[in-house]
Amino acid sequence: MRMLRLLTLVALSITALAAKKAPAAPSTFDKYLAKQRLGPIEIDERVYDELTAGPRDYSVGVLFTARPAKYACQICKDFDPEWDIVARSWTKGDPTGQSRLLLVTLDFEHGRNVFLKHQLSTAPILFFFPPTAGPNAKADNEPRRFEFVGPQSAESVRNWLVRHLPEGGDYPQIQRPINYTRIVTIVTIIVGLFTVGTVAYPYNQIGIETQIVAAMYAILAFATISLSLKAPRIKDQRTQQLAVIIWGSVLWGMYSFLMSVFRIKNGGYPFWLPPF
Repeated sequence: MRMLRLLTLVALSITALAAKKAPAAPSTFDKYLAKQRLGPIEIDERVYDELTAGPRDYSVGVLFTARPAKYACQICKDFDPEWDIVARSWTKGDPTGQSRLLLVTLDFEHGRNVFLKHQLSTAPILFFFPPTAGPNAKADNEPRRFEFVGPQSAESVRNWLVRHLPEGGDYPQIQRPINYTRIVTIVTIIVGLFTVGTVAYPYNQIGIETQIVAAMYAILAFATISLSLKAPRIKDQRTQQLAVIIWGSVLWGMYSFLMSVFRIKNGGYPFWLPPF
């Protein structure tokens, strides 16, 4: 009997020690906050129900959208980069989640039943779900709705969200990424104007030179278009930075080579650009 009691006591001690050492499971908010590091969280119907279910001590901003080309929602595509800027700025300014706000995206492709549940016939539409528990809980659990009557900026959406959060909070401001395309365009225009103002007389060309110079201009034009139109639409930040570096290098190198050709054909041409 004593042996049985001793074994029972040892078993209970081991169980209590194991329970004490076992890490607590992260809350729903903490679990999804970690996924918000790279922008708004892409969700489906199951995650939508999980995030908006009560009791809930955090707020949720849900963007209902329809981005695939078959839905012909141009405003959805236009606002998507702005929504990405809102989420990235919020995460950067509030990395620990002090504001208790999650920003997510539900596309019609993955949430048809949710669209039907809320009787949504247009997109995009932004819902704000206030907390249902805790000191900032709202008596009215109905989501607040932001209507898109036209193109919206990240700043206007951020200000709308702040109006529904507890007053007096130090909420993140919008931080837009550096517009490398604009910088490259301005530099190219300035250098081009200097070139036009300096080179006032033509130089001789043989037949093949016309095609070579035309090809160089074509490469410069394609690199500029890629920087201004394609690179800003890349969602992954690392891929976007890599694309900017590659096309910026192509633009720099080809323009340097073009200026070296000018100097070869015209000995008085004063400008040059490394490496050529």
